[in-house]
Amino acid sequence: MLVDVVRMRHHGVRLSVEQLRRALPTRGTLQVMARPGHDRRGTRVIVATLLDTTQLNLPLLPLLEYARLTRAQDDAFVLFGFERVEVQVRQPMDYPQSWLCRLVSTAASEAEYEEEQLTGHFTNRGMDFARATRFPLGVFHGRQSQAKRRSRPQQDQRQTRL
Repeated sequence: MLVDVVRMRHHGVRLSVEQLRRALPTRGTLQVMARPGHDRRGTRVIVATLLDTTQLNLPLLPLLEYARLTRAQDDAFVLFGFERVEVQVRQPMDYPQSWLCRLVSTAASEAEYEEEQLTGHFTNRGMDFARATRFPLGVFHGRQSQAKRRSRPQQDQRQTRL
């Protein structure tokens, strides 16, 4: 599917709302698929990649591993995962990354695309950046927040004592 993607983090650190509004989206073909085999924990690895629309074997962004859909609204959605970036030669690091994606109509012309980039129309359609960036940490990792996890065992202990 043809999408515009804005990367919401840089080396794992969330970008501010102003930085996200100024960021130019990358347009490409989004592919989400399960990698053959399993990881060390025995789970399937879902990967997302953004490919060039003319050469489908040319990636435009680093591969997003362990990709999950964390939010969707109208024609926009957020994918979360981890991207591997080489900090130094042969020393890759995995960083958390979120992609704010907006579906692009196949009838959209290049003139409309350029106008959207110049006017910042991307920030006003679909999901608002402010709402897209309000994720508790537990949502990204598929877990509850630490406060909830700490309180749950105490509640279970109280119930067993009664």
